[in-house]
Amino acid sequence: MLIDILKRTLHEKGLYPFLMILFSWTYAFILLLSLLCELILYTTKVKYYNPDFQKKEDSKKQKHN
Repeated sequence: MLIDILKRTLHEKGLYPFLMILFSWTYAFILLLSLLCELILYTTKVKYYNPDFQKKEDSKKQKHN
């Protein structure tokens, strides 16, 4: 079904519009997929342990105290 719609819209349009549509939809799909992954990680409270970041945060806390 999707292929038929693409064939009708791109009939005799050329290669450039086809590539433009293909890349833009692929990019949009990747962005939505990464956003979905970010939301899942955020809602499940997954944290990444980074020792350098922890050291910087500890030094900032010590300066404020």
